[in-house]
Amino acid sequence: FFLFALIMICVRSSRDPRAFIQNGFWFFKLLILVGITVGAFFIPNGTFTTVWYYFGMVGGFFFILVQLVLLIDFAHSWSQSWLERAEEGNGKCWYAALLICTIILYGAAIAAVVLLYVYYTASAECVANKAFISVNLIFCIIVSVVSIQPKIGRA
Repeated sequence: FFLFALIMICVRSSRDPRAFIQNGFWFFKLLILVGITVGAFFIPNGTFTTVWYYFGMVGGFFFILVQLVLLIDFAHSWSQSWLERAEEGNGKCWYAALLICTIILYGAAIAAVVLLYVYYTASAECVANKAFISVNLIFCIIVSVVSIQPKIGRA
């Protein structure tokens, strides 16, 4: 990734010869990716695996953070689109659709929490799992309540 980022510095259009490297050679890129994935299984245990573990944790954290931002942006764009359509005409239909989707998604979230409690907290030794699920549930409730406050809507 870093190598491709360096190669693409100052590339302004897809007609640049370096852009062909980014947009083409998919067979070789896939072959290299498979090779790296298979090769990772043959790395012996030691200092490298410990360092690799921490890189993975930091990378995973940033990946989840980016996915969260993208998910929130998608939800906001979807809501704004449907609210604009509601203002253009047939508002009750669009508001009802938005409300139904909201109820379905909250229902899915509740079902997911129930399944997490059922499958990941079965034994008495799963105190950490219960704590993580409960803390996430509490945060979701707090964010949901805060998000419908009038001051937040005006911000």
